[in-house]
Amino acid sequence: MFEPRLAAASARSSHPAGARISRYLADCARFAVAAFARPPGEAGGDIATTVEAIIAILLGDEFNFQSRGRVAHLVPAVREALAVHVARGAPIQLFMSYNGGYHATTRADFSEPLGFDAGITEFLFLYMIARLKHRLAAVYPPGMTYHVVLNNGVAAYVNDIPVARTEAYARQFEAMAARLGAARDVRVVVQSELGDFSPRMAGVPIPPLGAIDAAAHHNIERFLGRPCSEAEARRRFACYQPAEAVWWEELREIIAAANGIRLLQVASPNFLSFRPFPGSATRSQTGQVGFRLQGDKVVPMLVTTLTAAKADVVPVAVSWPAPLAAAMPTLACGDG
Repeated sequence: MFEPRLAAASARSSHPAGARISRYLADCARFAVAAFARPPGEAGGDIATTVEAIIAILLGDEFNFQSRGRVAHLVPAVREALAVHVARGAPIQLFMSYNGGYHATTRADFSEPLGFDAGITEFLFLYMIARLKHRLAAVYPPGMTYHVVLNNGVAAYVNDIPVARTEAYARQFEAMAARLGAARDVRVVVQSELGDFSPRMAGVPIPPLGAIDAAAHHNIERFLGRPCSEAEARRRFACYQPAEAVWWEELREIIAAANGIRLLQVASPNFLSFRPFPGSATRSQTGQVGFRLQGDKVVPMLVTTLTAAKADVVPVAVSWPAPLAAAMPTLACGDG
């Protein structure tokens, strides 16, 4: 498994894997720039037929990893929301619950810090959004507005993650989208910018939590970026679901007002899924995207505390694709 480290734009990887990954990223960037550059067109055709064509794309394996049977009960509401926009010839509205404005550590010994930079993981997410735009253009030229939702208020409340750092992450994400030409199609919804979340939790009961297993304890630690006692882990774990429930009440109103559709990175009986990078069926906030080489293919995969413990992780220097090289952060690192 190879873990990309972004080098300066002028750098070239001396590791063959780094060079191959850099070429893969450049190919993704060319596709994304071309897809986002395409202006919206006029709607045409039968409304019902168009709605079904959009649903087929959203439920296709390229973007959705849940079986059609598992999400069949969601389709009527999705159909209704889409029909509102198709009837007006307006962009459909998608809301992806992405992360809290940061990434968990990728090392069980906490030797890697929490991730507050928008990097390759975010770039490949934008690449997936570009692929969706490309597919939609063939059946519905008005396209979409893809809202990337950051629940950084929950992250601050549950894990004391500094809002200033997660808001800076949001600005980096927006800058990356703009460099790819996605400003028209992609919007970032930052929870903290909608108001202080902590007062909304005042008076919300937090039921005491009993013992938690080692896996749950470790999950708390990797999102804190440090070890913690079992008592602290229980306290933070107990806060998470109530905080998410309160945030969902606010977010649900925003989505409903837009006749939008909520997407998640994980399988859910209540929402459609969307792959945050090619082939993914997991939540990218739990780590950072790495790669393996499979024949002539470069295959993205998530580097987490769990995968890093089971496989050799080789850091390799890679270059930002040209549209991003001048504006995005670098992490200088020699090849492994």
